[in-house]
Amino acid sequence: MKSEVKILVVDDEYLVLTDLKLILSEKNHAVDIASTYENALKKLDENFYDILITDLKLAEHTGLDIIDYAFEKKAIFGSILITGYSDEGAIIKATKLGVREILKKPFSDDELYAAVDKILKLQEEEENKRRLTERLREENEILKQELNKKLKESLQIIGESPKLLSALNKAEQIANYELNCIIGGESGTGKELLAQYIHMHGPRKSKPFVEVNCASISPSLFEAEFFGYRKGAFTNALDTRPGFFETADGGILFLDEITEIPLEMQAKLLTAVERGIIHRVGDTKDIKIDVQIIAATNRDVEKLVENGKLRRDLYHRLSQGFIVLPPLRERGRDIKILLDYYIEKYENEFSRKAKEIPDELWEKIINYSWPGNIRQLTNFIKEWVLFGEDTLAEENEEKLFREASEKTGVKSVLKYEFVNGTFSELEEAKRLLIRTILEKYNGNKSQAARHLGLTYQGLLKMLKKFDATDDAA
Repeated sequence: MKSEVKILVVDDEYLVLTDLKLILSEKNHAVDIASTYENALKKLDENFYDILITDLKLAEHTGLDIIDYAFEKKAIFGSILITGYSDEGAIIKATKLGVREILKKPFSDDELYAAVDKILKLQEEEENKRRLTERLREENEILKQELNKKLKESLQIIGESPKLLSALNKAEQIANYELNCIIGGESGTGKELLAQYIHMHGPRKSKPFVEVNCASISPSLFEAEFFGYRKGAFTNALDTRPGFFETADGGILFLDEITEIPLEMQAKLLTAVERGIIHRVGDTKDIKIDVQIIAATNRDVEKLVENGKLRRDLYHRLSQGFIVLPPLRERGRDIKILLDYYIEKYENEFSRKAKEIPDELWEKIINYSWPGNIRQLTNFIKEWVLFGEDTLAEENEEKLFREASEKTGVKSVLKYEFVNGTFSELEEAKRLLIRTILEKYNGNKSQAARHLGLTYQGLLKMLKKFDATDDAA
């Protein structure tokens, strides 16, 4: 228990006051006394007491008035009410006020000590809980800071080229002002990474970051996925479920491949963004949402607006900021910086030392256009760290420096022989490439489309076309 316990005793009988002070002092408690209501309030204004002991009946006020004041001022931890009456109403009121112990006259010294000890024990338990809670809060804060540091390191965007630095500067401004924005750039330039960079550098960093691949969402499921649905809203709605907007409330909703949303769905998205209100499917209740939207696309957005493929009003609503990530071929010496960074990263990850890159390979690396951008470069570095000079074997060299549409695992397509040089043979090569990639991803069309640099809908159209050709044959 506490080394020094401070107690305030209030009673309008001086003999009772002195008697109680003497009894409590036997336990080495620091005891103050007050014989009037005004004197008691003055002491409570100036001090904090572990325990307030007061008689129910005083000359002009009740002990409950003093207890009420003391709790309101947060001047005590606990209180003991002394009464010589069986006043049920007063006892109920005392309990509601938070009185810990009630002593009925006459009471013994041991009963008083026991009442005081109960309150002090409870105070000690609550203090231990507070310390534990505070320690856990501090530990959680340290852990959170460490996780944020690691996350920021994992989201580090490497490079010194003016175009990249300009994009990062714009991203930080967008983060600070919580603006909706569109990130443009070729596949593999790091649009998702930049969206997460904005999240981690803005005031919403402790709130959700929800990523949505718009190309993979069927138009028939758009409303349910984005706005959620109420139980029983349709056949398979077995439970009420929030949508992307509710899940991202307070944080960021990242819409990848935003230009693949059908026009009729774009209108519904625009309404939600403009009003900041959504309705779950099957429900009319307004749900307020506060979401910062970051959209990304590898297509020419302005051209799509001109051609009527993207609503102009939605474009303006989302493009409060517009960032274009430069392709790797326009980033100059960043290729060397990225190579050094990722070689060290994968050396640590795989616990092995990479072989020295020979001069002839350096020349190829620097002069290559890297159509797959950073994604392609990191795949090459990973293979180099793991396999070293074996990466340069004749059968692998073409794989390392092929165009982005010719990905790992499609050697049969790369070796396809064109006999007559006709367009029909080109179509057959496309068919073979698509089927090979689908096999690679076990039939997952979304992953295959991303791998091939196609939209989900574009891949479906090509598959439908090839199926029709097969049927005709």
